[in-house]
Amino acid sequence: MSKSSSPTIKEMIQTLQNMCMTQMEGLVQRIDDVDRKCTGLAQQLGEVKNTIDTLTLSSASSGTGSTFMSIENKVDYLNQQFGNSIPQESLLTFIQREVDVKEKDVEMILKGSASIYDVCATRLVELVDRYDGKTHFLYAFAFQKYTVYFWNHDHEGTWERMSIKEACSIFEVVQQKLIGMYTIMVQENHDGIRGVDVVDYGDRLFVDNFDKKYAEFKKLLFNGLTHGGA
Repeated sequence: MSKSSSPTIKEMIQTLQNMCMTQMEGLVQRIDDVDRKCTGLAQQLGEVKNTIDTLTLSSASSGTGSTFMSIENKVDYLNQQFGNSIPQESLLTFIQREVDVKEKDVEMILKGSASIYDVCATRLVELVDRYDGKTHFLYAFAFQKYTVYFWNHDHEGTWERMSIKEACSIFEVVQQKLIGMYTIMVQENHDGIRGVDVVDYGDRLFVDNFDKKYAEFKKLLFNGLTHGGA
């Protein structure tokens, strides 16, 4: 029986090199697979980000954008989204003509079941809702607490952040309409205010303390425009 020859050192080295090459090729293949998966994942993440950005902008334009915090310049955004909202007249003229006050409003104010600030804010929000999607003139971002923007036709036609001056002017327009409604009700001896002593309760309608009630009015307006800030 012949003795089998043992592999030479050269053959052993060659075999080892072949094994290493095979393992290396497998490792390279696995690295390529991982790289392809990472590239695919990055693409998917990019698509998800684009979708989120789109939804965020859409949410903000509907007035419910609580995540709409990445846009720093809200005025620029509003100008781009809504543009020339009331092109032919001032905001005060528009509100004076379009806001709807009711006899029940006057009755609630005089009898103390609602303040004039509650009523004015409610009627302004109703006006905004009535023109939703057609004409924009008051706006609030839900995440930006108690900040309201308005369309300023008189100042180069742009959106601006509302200050106490503009808020007071808007409030007084609605107040004047309520006083006008009250005058008609008095002349007609309306049942809703019969027996109401204007000397005792008239100050609820003829208020002149907006500087003290500005924060309250702005909060009421903001909550109405954002449906409670949700």
